[in-house]
Amino acid sequence: MTNPLLKFSLWHTLHFVPFVAFFAVSVVFRDKPIFDNLSGFFVIDRFISLRIVYSVCFFLSVTVYSILSFIEIRRHQARLRDVVSYTSEKMTLNWLKILSITFYVGFLMVFILGGINIIAGLLHFDPYILTFIFISFFSFAYSFYAIRQPEILNYPASPPEEDGDAVQKGPEKYAKSGLRDEQAEEYLTRLLNYMEEEKPYLDSDLTILDLSKKTGIPRHYITEVLNEKHGRNFFTFINEYRVKEVISLINDPKYQHYTILAIAFDAGFNSKSTFNTIFKASSGKTPSEYRKELTKPSEKV
Repeated sequence: MTNPLLKFSLWHTLHFVPFVAFFAVSVVFRDKPIFDNLSGFFVIDRFISLRIVYSVCFFLSVTVYSILSFIEIRRHQARLRDVVSYTSEKMTLNWLKILSITFYVGFLMVFILGGINIIAGLLHFDPYILTFIFISFFSFAYSFYAIRQPEILNYPASPPEEDGDAVQKGPEKYAKSGLRDEQAEEYLTRLLNYMEEEKPYLDSDLTILDLSKKTGIPRHYITEVLNEKHGRNFFTFINEYRVKEVISLINDPKYQHYTILAIAFDAGFNSKSTFNTIFKASSGKTPSEYRKELTKPSEKV
């Protein structure tokens, strides 16, 4: 989902090694009572090492994959702010991030309860059963949202080398870009002039690829110029212009009968929540507060 260009390779089969190993063990010892329930986990027998290794590997596997999944989604969301000017639940994959966090928290609770039961035997039920309940629940939940999730066909995925640079900060991030300082200044001037004259931000679906085609500036240079010379990512850059457009329209008498949301949509926003958040961050006031101040009768001196 975060990289539509990714192809399955032989290296990916390494992820199946733990499954194959423990599946083979389960087949070899299918007739042996490795353990019946958690109360017999630390019973000294020839399988105690196997139980410990299995539990540790299982915990590490869920933990590591949960962390990696969370990091990948966060990186995906950060990359989006450099390529698109709008928000969409289908693109940000917030549902997947929430589901991943909830899954790990639920698993951790089951693991802790299992440890309490193994050590103290205080529980009147076997927490191991909860594992199957959680797996069933999250399998259905993930399937439900995944079926509704379309492939992100319009997401301009970054090349591998550019994606690796995305985690770097500061001047080192663009050390190998080859963009000269005077060329960067010229690109920035061209961008600012184009934004003022053509108002491409009025297109609610504007992406950095669209801006690159219109200005003739390579996409990666737009990202670099905005980050290094203008101190903004693409998302913030475009939406600041939309906020200025909203303020201009609110002050225009011809738009007095328009709702604030209608004005926001005319200015290029496609989400009420995004509009309210960005407007408050840019102006220090909510859209309603800003409009109320304009309609207040002026005080007589």
